[in-house]
Amino acid sequence: VSVVLSPGRNVIRVYAEDWVYKNEAGEKEFFMAGSKDLSCAKWISFVPAEFSINPGGKEYIQYTVRLPQDVSGSYHAILFFESLMGQAGDSGEAMAVVPVAIRVGTLFAVEVEGTVQRSAQVDALKVAKTQDGYSIEADFTNTSNADIIVAGNFNVVDKKGMGYGRGEFDNRYTLPKDKVNISS
Repeated sequence: VSVVLSPGRNVIRVYAEDWVYKNEAGEKEFFMAGSKDLSCAKWISFVPAEFSINPGGKEYIQYTVRLPQDVSGSYHAILFFESLMGQAGDSGEAMAVVPVAIRVGTLFAVEVEGTVQRSAQVDALKVAKTQDGYSIEADFTNTSNADIIVAGNFNVVDKKGMGYGRGEFDNRYTLPKDKVNISS
């Protein structure tokens, strides 16, 4: 297989999409612009939507975010910059050309000033002594109108204030109404 990369200018396409957390570890899944409840993709206008750039060159993108009336909370989108790097070449030795798509994204998180109210509910808290120390586990529900990244640490102390253990929680990523398990 032979890959021919264009040594000259490459065309870069710019477009917006929606995203949600694919899992509680923060991986994202992408969707068509405007298809998710917390989308702000349709509120973002940008120029240019396509441009060419020389290797090592720069291009400036101007964007504007226009919020509709009567929205509250937080909204999300991603602006992708995509280029197809492999192009058919005139190489007599090439049996196949493999195009390589390069896609880089810029996340947008829009919080409507004065309307974001972060709140959560923690249920099923369990603290247990283990062979290696202590374990803590709980269910965390995002009851707010905005995203919350759950993170933190803990100390296990007795009534006299003596420390028996400590640890930290792995980050968990939530959007409104998401429920995740936190543990350490």
